[in-house]
Amino acid sequence: MWASTQGGIARIRAGRVDTLNPEHSLSDIRSKTSLLDATGHLWTGSYSGLQRIDLNRVSDILDGASGSIAVETFGLEAGLLHLEVNGGSNGVMRDDQGLLYFSTRGGLAIVDPARVQRDAVPVPALVEEVWVDGERLSGMGPWTLDADARRVLLRFTALNPARAKELQLSARLEGFDPDWIAVGDRRELEYTNLSAGDYRFAVRVVDGTQATGYNEAAVHFTLKPHWYQTPWAILCYALCLALLVWSIIHWRLKSLQQQRTSLERQVLLRTAEVEAANASLAKLSREDALTGVSNRRRFDEALASEWKRGSRRDRELGLILIDVDHFKAYNDALGHQAGDACLRSIAQALAALHHREGDVLARYGGEEFAVLLPDTSEAEAQTAAERVRAAVVALNMPHPQSPYPVVSVSVGVATVRPSTQGDTADLVHQADRALYRAKADGRNRVVVAN
Repeated sequence: MWASTQGGIARIRAGRVDTLNPEHSLSDIRSKTSLLDATGHLWTGSYSGLQRIDLNRVSDILDGASGSIAVETFGLEAGLLHLEVNGGSNGVMRDDQGLLYFSTRGGLAIVDPARVQRDAVPVPALVEEVWVDGERLSGMGPWTLDADARRVLLRFTALNPARAKELQLSARLEGFDPDWIAVGDRRELEYTNLSAGDYRFAVRVVDGTQATGYNEAAVHFTLKPHWYQTPWAILCYALCLALLVWSIIHWRLKSLQQQRTSLERQVLLRTAEVEAANASLAKLSREDALTGVSNRRRFDEALASEWKRGSRRDRELGLILIDVDHFKAYNDALGHQAGDACLRSIAQALAALHHREGDVLARYGGEEFAVLLPDTSEAEAQTAAERVRAAVVALNMPHPQSPYPVVSVSVGVATVRPSTQGDTADLVHQADRALYRAKADGRNRVVVAN
């Protein structure tokens, strides 16, 4: 069953209603007045005359076929006395011979579908005029338009004056329109702000009576690009962009390299600071804070190391122990600050005497110093001890509580030949006994262990 409604032509089949989409038709085919003839065509009345539609084509479209529907329009040139054919549902009839009756405002129109004829010759289309920014172009092209062109107006028609109003046209500007545009009864199209490029404007007549269905006319024109749209300009843009990208990448790499260099410099600086701090800590851990010479820990390490080396090489090892005479009385008489200054002066004097690699001067106790002498014989150790005693006396530091007018030291000397069976404690014990004898014999003297 078919129905012609205000919403379009509808097909009712198998309990389903499908309505023809207006986009599939090249004209408005909505109507309340319609008749079906014996050839499968639907006739509808409208305000612009009678229209004939091939329902087989409509059915194909509703089933998914591509394309559009050509609508044939019959007006005054076909014999109608008035174009308004819209008499309502009671104003139409089909008789037993297949004749169709339509009431119009000009009287009764009788249509014999079997006798309706159309010209077999296709109706040609024509592009009449092309206007650019208000100026008409001469000839039929192709034309080259300036880059500043803004408005392109194209006028066209179908070359059949008798059917000019009923023929349906479609047009397309290739290069701009993605598909054909159904222009209906319009006879001109305008395009604005087109991009530079080549264009082909085509217009075609859609007539359902023709075997081919289409008869096109076309014109060509080219819109020149602005200077900044030319290939050379685009190439310059590309080169500038490439240069900009390269500059950014180069700047970024240079920045990263600078950051890396700065980071490496900071790492080196921090490493040097850490090493210096470690060295300072190591020095502090082995240096006496008051006198600046080695402390007892450094002395013990050096003694153990030189003992092993002397055992391997079978060389003598000398030790000098030094004690400041009557130092407690010196502190009591002059104060602890004077005592500290006295110890620093003695340490500086002793340090000036020993320049051999391997010799170790250390603060052994409160007012005691020790000198470790690798590869040193007993006679050499005794000579070194005498220089120590003389150097302290030469400082000429007054001592109000000593039998001597100046600060003096007592010195004990011992030398041994280390062995793998021996012990460092033996060397220290011998030097300590010699120091005790020097103090017992009157101080300010050197005693060598027997």
